[in-house]
Amino acid sequence: MFIRVTKNEENMKTINFLSLLLIVLAISSCGGKKENNDTKKDSIPEAVTQAFNKEYPTAKNVVWEIEDDVFEVEFTISGKELEASFDKTGKSLTDNDGENEVEINPADLSQGIKDDIESRYPGAELLEADEIKLEDGSITYDVEIEHNGEVFEVMYDSDAKFLGIEEDDDDNNEVDD
Repeated sequence: MFIRVTKNEENMKTINFLSLLLIVLAISSCGGKKENNDTKKDSIPEAVTQAFNKEYPTAKNVVWEIEDDVFEVEFTISGKELEASFDKTGKSLTDNDGENEVEINPADLSQGIKDDIESRYPGAELLEADEIKLEDGSITYDVEIEHNGEVFEVMYDSDAKFLGIEEDDDDNNEVDD
């Protein structure tokens, strides 16, 4: 038994197939709004890119986002993932306390800082470290350590000078040196 297909039926099948294909392509090309707000470089003001390039001249893998008139950028330098924020004039934005903080590997601390921690707190384990750029451009380091069962942070300047022990805001315990 053969089913005879007329030319009209063939044309209708082709039209239906092409219509379905067109609908599928239209839906897939829409893709919706990007959730991560990735931004094309040409939409970043020149003042912002100049400030970024001046502050981070060796940055690689640069990805910009705009959020509430703040230009946020993620990038890498020497394999470290970093973030920075700028306003539309190119001014670097800082945390509320006037600091830009970047987590670093404790092994990357200067030998002077590691030696001082070992002399003050023999056998201490270095848990975390943050490099902090203050508004005046100076650099300090907060190092979280564990010593004799206690976890606390010690602070150093860029010359490995001990600045003190950071107070724990959670339980308001003060530790004096």
